[in-house]
Amino acid sequence: MENGFVREFRGTLKLNGVDTQVAFANFREIRRLYITQTGKFSLLLRSTCGPPPTSYEIPVIDVQTVFGCSNILFDTAAKHLMAHLKLTDKPLLISFGMSKISYTDVQTLTSYIASKLLPGIDEFSSRRGDEN
Repeated sequence: MENGFVREFRGTLKLNGVDTQVAFANFREIRRLYITQTGKFSLLLRSTCGPPPTSYEIPVIDVQTVFGCSNILFDTAAKHLMAHLKLTDKPLLISFGMSKISYTDVQTLTSYIASKLLPGIDEFSSRRGDEN
């Protein structure tokens, strides 16, 4: 979808054998990453700075309950995601519909986002900047 303010890039991959939908959306100066499994809505990352959107925040949450794993494992996985997507801060986890996500799942997800979705949305962001 593109109406001057919103641009989305969508894709599907399998995590733990489950179809997982991933979408990046740029809305004005906010970038969001949506991840959905089995119809459950999840907002994983939300950018909080102007273009190019690269700064993210993380609230205090009980990741043991959400991810079914330890805070240490989540922290390692989050750092991997941040490093490969070149994020400057920490990701914002609102809710995640999966009962568990492993480090391998995060690596798979990161690779997919970096190779399939980011190039398109970054190219769009660059073009939009040229128009201003």
